[in-house]
Amino acid sequence: MLPENLKEFGETLISIICLSSNIYFWWKDDGYFNDLTELNPLVHTWSLAVEEQFYFIFPILCYLFLRKKFYLIILLICSAVVSLFLSQWGGNFQYMLIKEFQMFSQYRYASFYLPIGRIWELLFGAFIAFYLQDNDTNNTRPLRWIGLLSYSAYLWHQPLLAFTRLQSNQTLNIIIVVSSIFPLSIFSYFFIEQPFRNKKYFSRQKIFLMSGLAFVITLFIAIFLIQTANNRSMIVNKSNDTYLSDLKKYDNWQYVVRNFNALERKSKTFSNRTITLNKRVVLIGDSFAQDFYNVIIEGKHLIDYEIRVHFVYSRCQIYLGLEDRRKFIEVKHRQTCTNANDIKYALPLIRVSLSYTNSIK
Repeated sequence: MLPENLKEFGETLISIICLSSNIYFWWKDDGYFNDLTELNPLVHTWSLAVEEQFYFIFPILCYLFLRKKFYLIILLICSAVVSLFLSQWGGNFQYMLIKEFQMFSQYRYASFYLPIGRIWELLFGAFIAFYLQDNDTNNTRPLRWIGLLSYSAYLWHQPLLAFTRLQSNQTLNIIIVVSSIFPLSIFSYFFIEQPFRNKKYFSRQKIFLMSGLAFVITLFIAIFLIQTANNRSMIVNKSNDTYLSDLKKYDNWQYVVRNFNALERKSKTFSNRTITLNKRVVLIGDSFAQDFYNVIIEGKHLIDYEIRVHFVYSRCQIYLGLEDRRKFIEVKHRQTCTNANDIKYALPLIRVSLSYTNSIK
């Protein structure tokens, strides 16, 4: 693992034993489906943290309303409706409005990671459980069997996939790993889950004692990983390699954009020099173009070319055909795409480059 991945792994371990990994990932403002997030072996524990937080609150509510079940049901239904609304607001509605809901405008993934956007799902499961209490469930045995193994499968899948991707992202390796999840789930269910539920082998005192011991061991491992990551970062800081030092000096995003943006600000058009630099390149695009420019200058490619760049969001349609681009742009992006992000502002660069190329043929 790279130092930043190792440090995140250690921080995730601490958040897990504190039953707050969902809050940790929300605080980091990481999208669950980002490529880098897929490399975190423990990112899936956010949902377990949501469940654990729910299990703290739900029994207390049931106890408080033990003799007032009607009011409890009304409270749970209202909570589910509000939670469903907030989850949809955070995921969809806020993008349709000019002013975002304050909580979700600060961190975009609140509705995904926090219980406030997930309570409705857990309550829906609770309602089903209440219903099944008084109904025959013999015909659901296959589903119950899948449900019994699903917890183990969920725990296994992300670590296996993440470590496989870190080593090799080949499809065959991933298929092999996915195929091993089910057998591992059966093993862990019968030899780990079931024995721990058997009071003959593990009393409540033993479980609490082992949990406390696991907490301490995990905490020490997490601290060790974080310290190891910091030591690796110190090595990078002392390195004379320009690439490594720049990568450490700037965060990932600043590193990607800084060279591209500097050139775009410095040179809006091509120079009049035609002797030393007789070839021209116009690089137009979004963050992919920005990072591609880093490849060019760090690898010392195209050194006999005069390069000019222009940033355009991909959502603004990098299209030079005769049709009106605006009809291909989503309504919510049109305002963004009317300023310098429009491809039309790159046309002067393209024309100058083409006219110059034709003149030297």
